[in-house]
Amino acid sequence: MSEIDAIAWHLSRLKNLSGPEVYDILALRQRVFMIEQAIPVLDADGRDAEAWHLCGRGEAGLSAYARIFVPETGDGAVKVGRVVVAETARGSGLGRALMEQALHCAAELAPGAPVKVSAQAHLTDFYESLGFSIDGHIYDDHGVAHVDMVRTDPAGMP
Repeated sequence: MSEIDAIAWHLSRLKNLSGPEVYDILALRQRVFMIEQAIPVLDADGRDAEAWHLCGRGEAGLSAYARIFVPETGDGAVKVGRVVVAETARGSGLGRALMEQALHCAAELAPGAPVKVSAQAHLTDFYESLGFSIDGHIYDDHGVAHVDMVRTDPAGMP
């Protein structure tokens, strides 16, 4: 069994997560976004209670995570963000598995809705390989180049 096959995926609302689960999520996001990538903003932005939380756990604990917002108003798109893979699991294909799980969850939560991500610009090829298209221009998000991307064909799901 590969490392990715050993990952257990769990989708939950914040209120249904235990204290240790929330701690693991925030610690992973802080390690990657605030420490490793030196993004100088508070990761806990007050929106976690609105989101669905997709967690991938393996033997080493929380290895992959994404936050999913279901459309209630606005453009009707599902928004996937805070996409993160632990440093020790990078290069294993876990990022692709995480996004495939997030796309599956998006299709379950909002059938037929487009899916949007605010991608770090250097990852556009990765997201394009998952069916996303660039939807705007590169912009600076706290010192990191990002670009909005959208996936409008749920039938082409990996």
